[in-house]
Amino acid sequence: MRVFAAAAMELPRGLPEDLARTVRAELGPAARPVGPGAMHLTLAFLGEIPAERVEAAGGCLEALSGFGSFTAVPDEAGFFPSPDKPGVFWLGFGAGGARLSEAAAKLSAALRAGGFVLEERSFIPHLTLARLKGSVPPAAAGRAAAAARDLCRGRSFPVTGAVLFSSELSPGGPRYSELKKIDF
Repeated sequence: MRVFAAAAMELPRGLPEDLARTVRAELGPAARPVGPGAMHLTLAFLGEIPAERVEAAGGCLEALSGFGSFTAVPDEAGFFPSPDKPGVFWLGFGAGGARLSEAAAKLSAALRAGGFVLEERSFIPHLTLARLKGSVPPAAAGRAAAAARDLCRGRSFPVTGAVLFSSELSPGGPRYSELKKIDF
């Protein structure tokens, strides 16, 4: 079973749809926007784990019990791995970003202590807005990033807990199922 943990984050009503429209308008056919119901901020990616280990993974969420709710404020948009070779279009966080990183580190430590193997790359708190195939003109990338920042200006996202999800990949995009949720 493919599993990941995400922040329980409340996105402002209508924003995911507005961001998806912006992605399509600015980045065109090279972009596959993340569906509004599929936007999430991954805290830890476990990958494929045996079904009998799911309960143990869910138990590791308890490391975040009492962490305390907070607000994340989006303040940047960009591309991984770089604007010159965009593969992922993302929305990043200033205020609240350090708390997201702290939650990810605390959860990752609990998962590793529980015997789970995690990716070794550094954590960058972000929402994936689109996956890109092919080239995107630099001007279009710049317009998309500016439009995403403008859409998010003055908005904040309450972060109230963590959720363990299973992910089933399909040609129409991934389908997520909640396995366990804890409040901060």
